[in-house]
Amino acid sequence: MAKHYENDRDWTGIRPTDPHAVAIDHCKVKKGTPVIQVHNARIRQAEVSGCFELADPEKHFHQHDGKLRAEVKCYWYGKRPESGKCWMNLTIIGIPTVRMDYEGEVIVNIGKK
Repeated sequence: MAKHYENDRDWTGIRPTDPHAVAIDHCKVKKGTPVIQVHNARIRQAEVSGCFELADPEKHFHQHDGKLRAEVKCYWYGKRPESGKCWMNLTIIGIPTVRMDYEGEVIVNIGKK
């Protein structure tokens, strides 16, 4: 992932959820990057559609509270989860497409425009 945000683990003043948040930053990834393409997925109450770089290409999906999720390299208002042990988790709605040899734009930050 090309983007980096300063103090990306300091959540002071950051909204933990926002149903009106949208994709605000994208970056181009090189050919061979594993991504997931989703439609109407959920992250912190926001609905998002597009391509996201998978955090772990070996483990695409997991279950959490009975819902299908995928860990993706994406920031929330320029922040990573405080624990630093993981990236953001999308709750999958519908049928996602996993592409293991992707080249193009991916969503890297969700927040307010």
